[in-house]
Amino acid sequence: MSKRDKVFISHANPEDNYVGFWLASKLQLLGYAVWLDTTDIEPGEAFWQNSQRIIKEQSACFLSVVTQAYVEKANRHDSGVMNEVVSARGVRDIENFMVPLQVDDTSVDDYPMGLIGKKTIAFKDNWADGLEKVVEMLEERKIPKNEEAVNVTKFWYESKKIRNTANSQPEDYYSNWFPVALPEYIFLYHIDDVEGAKKLFNCSIAYLNNSNILTFAPPSVVTAVTGAFTCLGAFNVAEAVAADQLKLASGAVVEDIARQVAKLLNRTLAYELRRVGLRAYELSSRRFAYYWPLSVGKKNVPLRALGFGQNSRRTLAGKHQEHTWHFAISFSFRTRPTFHYLLTSHIIFTDASGKPVESDTQHELRRALGSTWYNRKWLETLLAMLFQIAGHSPGGFVFSGRSESEQVLSVLPYKFTSEVGYNEPAVEDED
Repeated sequence: MSKRDKVFISHANPEDNYVGFWLASKLQLLGYAVWLDTTDIEPGEAFWQNSQRIIKEQSACFLSVVTQAYVEKANRHDSGVMNEVVSARGVRDIENFMVPLQVDDTSVDDYPMGLIGKKTIAFKDNWADGLEKVVEMLEERKIPKNEEAVNVTKFWYESKKIRNTANSQPEDYYSNWFPVALPEYIFLYHIDDVEGAKKLFNCSIAYLNNSNILTFAPPSVVTAVTGAFTCLGAFNVAEAVAADQLKLASGAVVEDIARQVAKLLNRTLAYELRRVGLRAYELSSRRFAYYWPLSVGKKNVPLRALGFGQNSRRTLAGKHQEHTWHFAISFSFRTRPTFHYLLTSHIIFTDASGKPVESDTQHELRRALGSTWYNRKWLETLLAMLFQIAGHSPGGFVFSGRSESEQVLSVLPYKFTSEVGYNEPAVEDED
């Protein structure tokens, strides 16, 4: 009989591939021999016979990555999960051979036959804690380790079917820095009715001390919309930010201008995104991410006008299991090295009523869906997001309304050219 030294990882393919790959790579790095169905089956092999042989003859432990998808497949007579579980139940010579790993909120009462009543290791709150418990269990059972070093990066590429990742061809790499064009001047006013100004300017002002406000709106506009005011000066934006201060005619100096301009730009864009129809989701960092509702996000956004091929297109929302995913962005205005917004990509999940699901479920779903997106898809979806916000205008998103003080956010980020290219797995366009 073959040596029993393998840790068999049973999971739902492809739904739980990411957690399976993650767990397998960590255990391999620690020296354990791991068997994962997406990596260890050679083309042409009979899957069921091979997995059954590995389970019954070579495995020292059977780890079940239990999720809703796993349970559903375990109840299907034609699924690989069911065949693996049945084979594992037939192993009688190893005590507690089957070990369930609780990755989501699936009730233990719903576990497949053979796993019910088994001691469960919790992964749903913290994968690192779950891994620690798995390693403790493997060490207690004295499961042998390999002495040879393992190339985990190679394993990850093989498990994700990534081939020939580098080439010698020059390639453009797009950043997440999106340029913003600002008016030449910014204005400092003293206004008696600050609350009235707030209503009239929406969020397009930054409050300073002593009822002073900073805005891009020129005196002609301020005169038209508010009462008593005093213009304390017009200042070149680039110079004011570089000096981080405003020098008034009276000789007074107003400090901390770079931060105030950033606050103004962040507040203004947040207001404008809500105004055009995006919804806000508060992140754990207390920042907000903005996303389109399904009615808008499910529509194809063509990218041909941005130079990304005749057929390139992306959607910004869709269905994932019983939930809806939405591509979202958070942002932060930066003044260096040039004026730009740093955009961060997110995926937000909502339920059937359109309400965001609770935080723990968000994290689980993001791992599952986000791990299937390669660099090109993340980039093109981000560009589609900006293009949709701009109303499909290649010229960018014009915000803060009035022509005298408008700001324009580019739909294309800064890009850099590398002498080395990357062969990324092909991603099909969306229907």
